Amino acid sequence: MKLKFLGAAGTVTGSGYLLATSQSQIMIDFGMFQGTSEEQALNRRPLTFDPKRVNALFLTHAHLDHCGRLPLLVKNGFSGPIYATPSTQDLAEIVLFDSARIADQDMEHDPLYSEDDVVKTLSLFKSIDYHQPLQYKNLEVEFVDAGHIIGSASIRITAEDKKIIFSGDLGAFPDYLVKPTEFFDSANVVIMESTYGGRAHPNENPKKLLLEHLNWAENSKGTLLIPSFAIQKTQSLLSLIKELKDEGAVAAKTTVYLDS
Repeated sequence: MKLKFLGAAGTVTGSGYLLATSQSQIMIDFGMFQGTSEEQALNRRPLTFDPKRVNALFLTHAHLDHCGRLPLLVKNGFSGPIYATPSTQDLAEIVLFDSARIADQDMEHDPLYSEDDVVKTLSLFKSIDYHQPLQYKNLEVEFVDAGHIIGSASIRITAEDKKIIFSGDLGAFPDYLVKPTEFFDSANVVIMESTYGGRAHPNENPKKLLLEHLNWAENSKGTLLIPSFAIQKTQSLLSLIKELKDEGAVAAKTTVYLDS
């Protein structure tokens, strides 16, 4: 058994892994590199493997840095199934079409892939639910809730008597829209994301903190600007604001604009 890191090793983005066993080659994620111009240039480097020889892909979630290069994989010959939770499939469709449209407007580079490539990619998706056992060739696969965004999963793959866990991105509990991260009971190898693992996380109550800022904007007749990730974090903020309005803590007339 051999495991190859295709991204998110030395960088935060571009997640992707190639797992080769005696009977199959599979991938876990194949995301876009984001950040500096040097990091983005990694998206255009030649592939170090043959997509035609990959049998299947298992997708942890629909953030661009985990799913963004799937159409590039298909464009280069991959034709196997792409397993993902139903919610991840729904979000991936939005994310990939958005990515193709943005790339088409890039005046400096030719697009990595087209909307036609996205259509072909989406046709390969197959649904898998949390805790639904899947037997694929010589592999046993299980998805559990990673608590990161809606549909996100950690994946345990059992092959050749070895249990390998791919954590995907893990959630920060509590979250107002997703359930807490689930855990596995055992593994031989764990491949874990650790982007914020070395940071001290604040203990403030996010609802109380948001209320203070919203009330400041109301009392001062000012404008509160909140930069936010487009997927999940924005939805969490909107959910919190609605809850505060329903409780009467924020005025019903206070207008909320979403630029996304």
